[in-house]
Parts: sequence; C-alpha cells; structure tokens
Amino acid sequence: MKITAIKARVCNAEMRNWVFVRVETDEPGLFGWGEATLEWKTRAVVGALQDLEALLIGQDPRNVEQCYQILTRHGFWRLGVEGMSAVSGIEIALWDILGKSLGVPVWRLLGGQVRDYLRTYTHLGLGDMKAVYETGSADAIVERGRIVTQAGYDAVKVVCIPYTHSHDC
Repeated sequence: MKITAIKARVCNAEMRNWVFVRVETDEPGLFGWGEATLEWKTRAVVGALQDLEALLIGQDPRNVEQCYQILTRHGFWRLGVEGMSAVSGIEIALWDILGKSLGVPVWRLLGGQVRDYLRTYTHLGLGDMKAVYETGSADAIVERGRIVTQAGYDAVKVVCIPYTHSHDC
C-alpha cells in the first residue's frame, strides 16, 4: 500500500476555517481523514500540507511513525506551529488508514478503552456565534447558560468579551 496524494479541504465555520486533511492510497476506496485547523492561519497550513505531500508520496501509510519522522526530521529547520498543525492532520489521517486497513477503531490502536463515559462541553452559543459574541446583556448570557444546561451539558466554554490582542506595556 502506498500514499498517492495528500489533499486539504477547507470548511468555513463562520469565525474561522476548519482544515481537514485527506490522505489517499493506491488501495481502491481506502483513504484517511485528519484535522489540521489553526485559527487564522488557513493558507499557511494548506501551503504546509502541499509542501509536505511530496515527502510522503510512495510511502506506506501504515508505517505511521516512519512517516512522522520523515515529516519532522528531514528538513534543515524545525517546523513551526503551521507546519506541525499540518503534520498533526496528516498523522491523524494515517492512523485512520491503519485502523481501516486492520478493521479496528483508532482508539483500539492507541491503547484501548479508558472509560465508559466522556464528559463533554459546549460553547454557550450552541453553534450560534452571534448568540454570545454579539450579546452585551448579562441576562442574555445567563439565559444561554440555562438553555445549555437544559440540553444536558454540565460544562461550558465562555468568552464573554470580544476577542482582542493583549496590550502589554
């Protein structure tokens, strides 16, 4: 089995883009998906994926560690956050291919089941970015909290102020 292509798929998610990675193989119908999102660095990550693709064409995608080392050790300079985001997305896709080729879920390959229950959280907007970021009222934020807890969540992610860079003096 050989890698034939690495492709980026960009999906707009309102305030940011999500970058998905598809690693294709010469086995009909066998490919893997990974995720390499880096907020506000979409083009840099997509460019890194395109640059790294040539290093893995022809490699066996089931040799995940070998592919990882090729991606991270063959350059003169270490990769920055954009490059390592691309590597991460590729690596996830390689694990996906390995799991599919063996007929087992990736969690089984990575050490097995750890727990029966996984606590999850959501954003107060429940997918509606404007519900929080364009709300200046504390009452509206409290109401969003009620809606989230009624939906079954017991943990939330909250950013109640508009994003801005720090102003360190």
